Amino acid sequence: MGNVNKDQDLPLAGLRVIDCSQGLAAPSAAASLAMYGADVIKIESVGGDWGRGIGVNKAGNTCVSVAGNMGKRSLTVDLKNPHGRAFIKRLVDDADIFLESSRPGVAQRLGIDYPTLSADNPALIYLSMTGFGQHGPHRDRPCSDTVAQAFSGLLASNTGSDGIPHRVNTIPADVAGGLYAFQAISMALFRRTRTGKGGYIDLSLTQAIAHFQGVKFAEYQIEGGAPTPFNEPAGNYLARDGWIVITLVKEENFAAICTAMDLTELIDDPRYLTFQARGENKLELRRIIAERVATQSADHWLEIFAAKGILANRVYDYGDWLGDSHVTETQAVEYFEQPGIGQIGYPAMPGGMAQAATLAPTIGFGDAAILRDVGLSDTEIAELTASGAVHLSGD
Repeated sequence: MGNVNKDQDLPLAGLRVIDCSQGLAAPSAAASLAMYGADVIKIESVGGDWGRGIGVNKAGNTCVSVAGNMGKRSLTVDLKNPHGRAFIKRLVDDADIFLESSRPGVAQRLGIDYPTLSADNPALIYLSMTGFGQHGPHRDRPCSDTVAQAFSGLLASNTGSDGIPHRVNTIPADVAGGLYAFQAISMALFRRTRTGKGGYIDLSLTQAIAHFQGVKFAEYQIEGGAPTPFNEPAGNYLARDGWIVITLVKEENFAAICTAMDLTELIDDPRYLTFQARGENKLELRRIIAERVATQSADHWLEIFAAKGILANRVYDYGDWLGDSHVTETQAVEYFEQPGIGQIGYPAMPGGMAQAATLAPTIGFGDAAILRDVGLSDTEIAELTASGAVHLSGD
């Protein structure tokens, strides 16, 4: 059923969250609230959150639904049913936070908009997550992580040497949206401790991923034109047995790299004296370094670079990271058993104060217990299910 018994020492212990959002962005914000101790009740339609259909589905969950719903409880409610909407209103009357991610206007048509739900609960913090926000000429445009990348300039910024703008495959708009949503809710909670009032948060994927790139927007205006690499010849290079990354953040780092690779003739070459000069001559510089890297193993270069304080690492895949001794010794990964899937290793929440990652629920798992927890009698539960407003899984 997820994390029902919360550690009372966690920062958000005692708070109740009603999560009507779908996908990854807003749900991941609610999952973060759960990790910090809140009791999060995931409200799903009969078919489930559409995030359960992204990727390979095992035992009712995918990678998206696991990442977005860890630590929650799940309840299936038909929001098109008037009894279902009335039930949500009853739930929210005693809740602290409400999240939804429907298109602008949908929550109002369903009667679960902020004015309606906050009328009897002025301390409610209500977050709406959409692609372009609740206002403006683009508010009704369909949006996704990829669309947000394109709109925000991220795709253009990630144009490769092939001249093609490349989509970033780690769904950064959804992830950034979830983090900014968690941040905004946290600040609203802090404000509520002083004022006693809740509030409405209008957060969009496109604004989230734009703010995430703030330094590149500053670069575009200060330096002019399309963003360029800050620190040539930083990049990935193929050693004899695998890829490594080499990077630099100060001018003197370039001389250290050249010395370590026995390429000292490049240090005083006018084509490579500054970051700007290296950027203008990057193709030839990268070719020279790539040819030298290819002559030795990855470990050979990494040992030399480490001795000279040069920023470098083997290019890991996710399995490499999970198996790294540093990750293990610093408890940077947490393992939990996901029913029907098995053990999953998940990166620990940075900064501490959060509980360990825990399983994500299947649709409606433990739902009868949720209804009793929120104060419904057996008669009321029977009436809700008979009306079709609530669907019990039988678990």
